[in-house]
Amino acid sequence: MRVALVYPFRKTGLHSCNPPLALLYLATSLEAAGHEVSVIDRDAYAGDYPGFIEKIRNYEPDLVGMPIFTLTPVFKAVREVCRDLREKLPDAIFLAGGPSSTALPEETLQWYPEIDYVLQGEADITICDLMDQLDRN
Repeated sequence: MRVALVYPFRKTGLHSCNPPLALLYLATSLEAAGHEVSVIDRDAYAGDYPGFIEKIRNYEPDLVGMPIFTLTPVFKAVREVCRDLREKLPDAIFLAGGPSSTALPEETLQWYPEIDYVLQGEADITICDLMDQLDRN
């Protein structure tokens, strides 16, 4: 499967290079399991939100995964990304992970109706298990 791991909000306010390490760990696990993976970080697009969305769409992923956080400005940014990507990629599977998904999985699915699955805890193994199940339908 082709997987886009998306960091959906900007971290540049921290004034340093902040790569999305959790997504990079997941990408390593997925690649080792034979999946094609692209990590797409919103910071790389500065103020070019349409370019960020278009990059993900053009990649044509089967699955879009992203961390979910409930902080108010982040919540709004993630809602926008989920909504816009679901519109552009109606057949893709959407997966949420991260602290909010772990602590509040049912609420995460309610807050983000575009999300199909939620992974809890450290997902570097469970994401590969999920991908195996999806490959087998």
